[in-house]
Formats: sequence, C-alpha cells, structure tokens
Amino acid sequence: MSVSIENGKLFISAKIYDIENNMVTEIIKNEWNTPNKDFQINYDNTALEVIDKHNIPVLQIELYDTNRIILGGMFYYNDRLLVCTDNGIQEIPEISSYYETEKIKRKFIENLLSYIPQMTRIFKYVGNEWIGIRNLDRKVSNPLVNILYIKSERF
Repeated sequence: MSVSIENGKLFISAKIYDIENNMVTEIIKNEWNTPNKDFQINYDNTALEVIDKHNIPVLQIELYDTNRIILGGMFYYNDRLLVCTDNGIQEIPEISSYYETEKIKRKFIENLLSYIPQMTRIFKYVGNEWIGIRNLDRKVSNPLVNILYIKSERF
C-alpha cells in the first residue's frame, strides 16, 4: 500500500485482500480496478473503507488530523498477515502455512474471525443512499494505536 500527496490531494494505491488471501480489489491513485464484486466500499472526504464478502473491514483509512491517518484492516506482506483493529495490531507470521490444507485454512479463518469483531465499521452499509454516512456507534478505544504520520505540511 502507498499513500502520497500530490498538489495538496491525498492519493491511495493498494491491492486489497480478503481473509482468505484472495485479492478483492485494487486501487491505483484513487482509481478502482475491480476484479470481483464480493466487496463493498464506502467513503467520505476524510475516510475510506472496504468490506469483504465476510463483512470484515479489510481496509480502513481515516484522516485523523492534517498530517496523520488511522489505518485499519488486514495486510499481507512477506508471508505475514498484519491485522490492525480498533484495539491494536497483531502480526501473524508464516501465513502460507495456514493455507496448506483446507482443514487448517478453515480453522485459521475461524480463529481469525473471532478476533475480527474488534474492527468496528466506519460507515453504514444499507444500499447506495448510505454512501458517506458514518456509523455513529463506532467507538475506537485507542485511536492513537494505528496512527501513521505522513510527512507533509498540509493535505
């Protein structure tokens, strides 16, 4: 994933994967490339969220202030899975070993799903009329846990 600022505008590029390590969608400088329809997107001027077919927030980016963002979701890299929830970050190493057999994969996903409820949705998902409508029940217990600092004077 990359985040950049060009002419005062925030741009996001990322390949987004679901809990089963399947690519859900890709965003390149804020333009969507959609390989399948098994996901939902919601956004407003200060946040973006992607929900997979299991109703899991696999990507959450929210502007915290003028040079910081809150990052949440599931991120695969170098045979690791990084799960960023409202309560912190968990790294799972050697992720490929959890997908060796269907039985191991099912048990791993079941265990991971029990951890995922800590990921509260930023937005509501009730049809297109809800685009940009915030989930007012969302309470991040420690929003500073997942903050990334962006080197910029202003967005």
